[in-house]
Amino acid sequence: MRIEHDDRLLCDLTVSFVAPGEGVAWQESAPPAGVPEPEGLRSDDAIAHEEKWADFRLEREEIEWRWVGRPWEPAGEGESSAWLAWVRPRVPLPEDANVHAAALAYLSDHSSHWCAGRRVGAAFDWNGFVSLEHTLFVHRVARWDDWWLVANRGDVANDGRSFWRREVWTRDGALVASIAQHGLIATLRAGSR
Repeated sequence: MRIEHDDRLLCDLTVSFVAPGEGVAWQESAPPAGVPEPEGLRSDDAIAHEEKWADFRLEREEIEWRWVGRPWEPAGEGESSAWLAWVRPRVPLPEDANVHAAALAYLSDHSSHWCAGRRVGAAFDWNGFVSLEHTLFVHRVARWDDWWLVANRGDVANDGRSFWRREVWTRDGALVASIAQHGLIATLRAGSR
């Protein structure tokens, strides 16, 4: 499907569906080892309050985050831009499987650009990026009624274009989805470079 406005392409969407059924199944990959359980991590609300985040409004936050480390801060010299977080809906989702699928699609892009922000550091304008391609591979149907682990990795950037990946895992280690995203780092903060 192509979405255009004033003869300009806004979106080119390709979707492929498969009905659940019988067939070959396996999973060789595993979530990162040694990740603390979400109950042992500070809540996003507590961190926002302690750090006095002016733009954090609990009533606007659909997803609850329990970050491993501080992914909103620049990566240090020789440090990876990768980051991990546990996530869950702030309020229980209805029984409708389509709502759970839509929530997964929303999660697939939420804060995905943080790898680029961590790598670029203070020069990164958090509102100055554009998603060029976004691919969501759903590996299994899963109800989102518990914490999921998101593992994020920024693989490469060149000529202002960056590529990052995200994997979404259930608490018991089932890989729910893989996401690949290609983005344009459109602006840098004034006077930073």
